[in-house]
Amino acid sequence: MKKVLFLAMIFAIVLQAPAFAADLKVAVIHMERLKKTSEPGKYIAEELKKKLDPMVKERQQLEEELKRLSEEFKNKSAAYSLDTKREKELELKRKFRDLEDLRRDLQQKAIAEDKTMSAPVLELMQQTAQKYIEEHGYDLVFEFQQSGLLYLDKELDITEPLIEEVNKAWKAQGH
Repeated sequence: MKKVLFLAMIFAIVLQAPAFAADLKVAVIHMERLKKTSEPGKYIAEELKKKLDPMVKERQQLEEELKRLSEEFKNKSAAYSLDTKREKELELKRKFRDLEDLRRDLQQKAIAEDKTMSAPVLELMQQTAQKYIEEHGYDLVFEFQQSGLLYLDKELDITEPLIEEVNKAWKAQGH
């Protein structure tokens, strides 16, 4: 008896679901694509690159120097005295630590700068998305990557029109 009652309840719920879903207006936004392809997103990426470029060049120079010293040590180590060999090994280790420190500093600075520079842009994107969603009467909006969606009908994706709206809002702010 309990089984029959349970199955009847499940059947009733399943029959009600399509009627409820028919009135639901759903959309999906690719936030990562919005950040990368919108004008403000491109601006932030460009500015971040300009700020980090000196550290990136310094890291590249240090990598080249480390590679050169390593090759030199490998080729000439047989000819070095024990003291010279030890000095060269210490120099290589110090340079390697310097490189690792620089990589870590660069990564931390990139994260901090991105967070600082992106905050006003993300706020603009969020406000623009909210306005667009309300104007078009969406009931449910998912972020593609965080929603766990495996398939998406292209008609549900509102990223492109949202990019246009964000670009308009960005220009309206005088950028």
